[in-house]
Amino acid sequence: SKIIMANNMERITLTPYQTIFYYEWLQDPDRSDYNIVIDNTIVGEIDKKKYNDSFEQMLNEHLITRHNIDDGPEGAFWVPREPVFNLVTYHDTPLTDEEIYALVSAPFDLRNGPLVRIHLISLGAERYRTLFIFHHIVVDGISTEEIWDKWRKRYNGIDYQVPSLQEQGVMHQQLCHNFATLLQEKGEQMREFWRERLGDLEGVDLRFLQTGRQLTTAATRRQIGELLFGFDEDISRRVK
Repeated sequence: SKIIMANNMERITLTPYQTIFYYEWLQDPDRSDYNIVIDNTIVGEIDKKKYNDSFEQMLNEHLITRHNIDDGPEGAFWVPREPVFNLVTYHDTPLTDEEIYALVSAPFDLRNGPLVRIHLISLGAERYRTLFIFHHIVVDGISTEEIWDKWRKRYNGIDYQVPSLQEQGVMHQQLCHNFATLLQEKGEQMREFWRERLGDLEGVDLRFLQTGRQLTTAATRRQIGELLFGFDEDISRRVK
């Protein structure tokens, strides 16, 4: 893996994991099933400027949220983008279910625009609904915890150490190198493992593994889903 200099800007290789997300997006840029939505209710007064500024600072210091994908003859790369400002959209009245769905199901453009959207919705009487919408290429179930922790610290004025974008780029390239080494040394063994277990399956759509850019039709798009659940306090304590 390598960093290629072009027009004095670094282009950073995608990991294999990120590449799969990108190829899936190429098939259908309007898809929304990889939107990760965190929907919370906050009780108490919120400093709206501090709320926005803390997210701006946190996301602008993160390698992936300061980049978009550029795809050319040499392959797909992360390329730097300008910092994002006025990131949080504030709504001073509650939204309908239809309006909420429109917000969370709006697609992301992996080549342009932010890969994160944040909405702060007033419910009245110092109650707010917060919607955090990320593309899956940015976060997963583990890294969302890190984002929450850093935002909490930024909002409350707690300092923490964060590597520079250049240092993060070096770490990212090392990760790509580790993946490449693993695939080179164990790739055939891994492929054989899945051939044995999936070879007899039929009707499995693996087109997202292809590098072509054929787009799926609207009828074949997977729709966004929702699962609501809750625990009472006693059960929640036992789960923790």
